[in-house]
Amino acid sequence: MENFKDLIMTKTASKRLLFFLFGDIVLLFVSAVLSLYIRFNFKVPFELKMFLWMFASLSVIVKIPILYLFRLYNISWRFVSLDEAIRLVTAISIGELSLFVILFILKSSGMIDFLPRSVVLIDFLLSLYFVGIFRLSKRLLRMMLRNKDVNNNRKKTIVVGAGSAGEQIIREMLRSDSEYFPVGIIDDDKSKLGTYIHGVKVIGDRHKLRKFIDLYGYDAVIIAIPTIAKKDLSEIVEIVRTSGIGDIKVLPSILDIVNDRVKISDIRPVKLEDLLGREEVKINMEGIRVMLEGKSVMVTGAGGSIGRELCRQIGKFKPLRMILFEIDETELFNVTNELKRLFPYIEIADVVGDVKNIEKVSRVMKKYHPDIIFHASAYKHVPAMEKHPDEAIDNNIVGTYNVAKSSVENGVKNFILISTDKAVNPTSVMGATKRFSEFIVNGFNAISDTKFISVRFGNVLGSRGSVIPIFEKQIEEGGPITITHPDMKRYFMLIPEACILVLEAGAIGEGGEVFVLDMGEPVRIEDVAKQMVKLSGLTPGEDIDIVYTGVRPGEKLFEELLTAEEGTDSTKHDKIYKAKQKDTPPLDTIEKYIEQLVACKDDRNKIDEIFKNIIPTYKKVTID
Repeated sequence: MENFKDLIMTKTASKRLLFFLFGDIVLLFVSAVLSLYIRFNFKVPFELKMFLWMFASLSVIVKIPILYLFRLYNISWRFVSLDEAIRLVTAISIGELSLFVILFILKSSGMIDFLPRSVVLIDFLLSLYFVGIFRLSKRLLRMMLRNKDVNNNRKKTIVVGAGSAGEQIIREMLRSDSEYFPVGIIDDDKSKLGTYIHGVKVIGDRHKLRKFIDLYGYDAVIIAIPTIAKKDLSEIVEIVRTSGIGDIKVLPSILDIVNDRVKISDIRPVKLEDLLGREEVKINMEGIRVMLEGKSVMVTGAGGSIGRELCRQIGKFKPLRMILFEIDETELFNVTNELKRLFPYIEIADVVGDVKNIEKVSRVMKKYHPDIIFHASAYKHVPAMEKHPDEAIDNNIVGTYNVAKSSVENGVKNFILISTDKAVNPTSVMGATKRFSEFIVNGFNAISDTKFISVRFGNVLGSRGSVIPIFEKQIEEGGPITITHPDMKRYFMLIPEACILVLEAGAIGEGGEVFVLDMGEPVRIEDVAKQMVKLSGLTPGEDIDIVYTGVRPGEKLFEELLTAEEGTDSTKHDKIYKAKQKDTPPLDTIEKYIEQLVACKDDRNKIDEIFKNIIPTYKKVTID
């Protein structure tokens, strides 16, 4: 019994071949014999006994090679589809036709006296039935044996969503060794109530989910709706979490599912970004394609969270070349390998370099001739730059100037600066340097043919400088979570969303604009922390404490994107606005200020004075 079970359950190609090959030989032989018996009402004349054995032997000899040629011994019948069924029917049909032709030739040559056309037809039907059932029987036996051994250890799972994705997930769970076993389906479509998908019943809508969990004690919930609205997702997650189930899985968005095929491996835990309430934006892909396809594109800071995602997005539009400029050799190595794997048809040039080194920047541009530059290299950590303003000046201001100047000298067509919400009414060195960077690119835009634009947005979820990884680590360590102030609010956006909007802004920019991305509504940091604690299956204030540490130097309670300082105009994209800029200093004035900042970069008072001169809204915040 154990040997038989091992043969059934083992997935190796050689055992699959032996299992089906032996079974087919037996079944095809039996089909041929049985077809003759059926033809003569189970009373085969004695003189046809020799023909019977020849006919059965020929059936096996002819059909087995044809089944092999149709690759029917290479199929995993756990995942049989219409395509495999058609191949089986075709192979058996060709085999039967070949057998009939051989019999016709034998009769024409006088080697046999009997050409049983009805026997051939019966044999075709029996062969098709037996061979087909044999393959499905292994699948049924596997399910029975697995269910007997494993189901007690599998998680009783509710699947939310009775659509195509839900059907595929349920089918995979039933066929595979997944830890999840479907026992019920939830769907808001009342017409589906009481129906079955692969033997699993649609038991109710989301409003009855808590009741079913309480009654039957399910172990897990899989939300199998790739297009689910974030508001609905948040509601379902809250119901499940407060019902005591910690294992909640979702499918990625429909854009991330390959070829509309859903696999059990696609499911993942709910992430904070799934619940933020921002729906996917609509993008003019054609405009971005025209900008990037066949072009040479350079990304500075390519190893950072924004730079790396920009590279991923850019690669989808088939540029001729991507030049990755990064000071961190490890991150550069990682992003280079990833992009070469994702886009083997694109030339990837990886360059270790520092934007502060204008000679290196210029050499790279002379070598690779970029058409477009995305300048994502910058120091973004507010408290760190308050302690080290010299580094912020060198990297964010001098670095931006070097890349912009080299772009003009080397004929770059488009230059896109990644800016920040902290450049508005800046209260920190980091914010002031980014506002200064916007002045630099506008200055060069006024005197060159290169189109310079800036794109300003707020915090992105998951970036190395955001609060999310910090909170994750604090939760992992058992708390407490530290927040500077209970009223602290921030705008949040997904990194992929921010980067695709940057590309869109680059495509619609004419030069000289400062674009502002619509970040939605600001979110209280405390609410973000509590949501993350809940997603970890813990209770805020009980399992994980939240403590307040006080606002840090240069930090704002509320970041500003659409402000009275400038105001905004709409653009052709409803998530991208254009800041109404006041007169910015000419380039020669900007260059003088750069010289002054470099000369006094160790004197904080003089730095503040210069920033105040060129950025009237700059106000250094002093924390008592």
